[in-house]
Amino acid sequence: MSYASATLEHLADDEECRSRFLKAGVIKPLVAMLGSDDEDFRAVAACVLRFLCQGTEESAKVQEAGALERLESMLHSSNFYTQVAAMGTLRVLAQRSTHVCEALPNSSALPVLVTMLSNASTSINEGAAALIMMLAQHSSDNKAVIGRAEPFDALAGLVARGISATSRMYAALALHHLSSGNASNKDKAVRGGAVDALVLLCAAKESSAVDAAVRCMLTLATDYAPGKVALAAGGALKLAVQLLRTRAADHGVVLHCVLLLMQCATNSSEIQEQVWLGCCGLPCLRPWHIHPSPIPTDC
Repeated sequence: MSYASATLEHLADDEECRSRFLKAGVIKPLVAMLGSDDEDFRAVAACVLRFLCQGTEESAKVQEAGALERLESMLHSSNFYTQVAAMGTLRVLAQRSTHVCEALPNSSALPVLVTMLSNASTSINEGAAALIMMLAQHSSDNKAVIGRAEPFDALAGLVARGISATSRMYAALALHHLSSGNASNKDKAVRGGAVDALVLLCAAKESSAVDAAVRCMLTLATDYAPGKVALAAGGALKLAVQLLRTRAADHGVVLHCVLLLMQCATNSSEIQEQVWLGCCGLPCLRPWHIHPSPIPTDC
């Protein structure tokens, strides 16, 4: 049975085979396998379902068969492979279903995901950060619900000390989406050490990770004076100027650094002077362009 399930997992990744599986009605048996006492069966069934859920219609059928509740329960398992498989399938379902995005933050899955952020396994903390990021991005209600679960210290810790650049990036984007438009979450993120963690992430080699860090800094600065002060005190503005010099080819990083400096320059004369002095001589950002002005916040 285990060999047959593993074979199904590989075949489900083929488009033609996937179509035949769906016509054969394999979704309900696979969902039933999620409730098995055998952890291997549960993990393989979750993986196969992930490959089968390539469209909105297929995802809806998986949910109708009762997969969501069983996948949530799999997150509570002590088995590593079961947890990773469940998170992978939940991420795919969340990408394709509003219902899943609205249900997960209000379920027993949320506190488990927050705990997983501090897990030593990259597969687990990365999956948890990615799923929290997706849920926070979905709606303002989700931001508030997730914020009350207090994931900020764990997210900042993952940004600062994560082994994988991808997990650090997802954690930074989770902080970004949680804080966007939510003053309470911005306050919690700053108090949770987000600024220092984001500064550390800017030393990463990967442009996507650096861009995620600067985007989050911009969010913490937007319409939030304590965020601007914390960023200035934490060396983030000097770092942004440095990134303009060293990452000139990374357009996303440059754009968000410019917006961050413009945003922070509106806060106080002291920060304006810090930005002005730092930007002297930069061809891409002349000091006389740093002045209070409407700043796009949704970048």
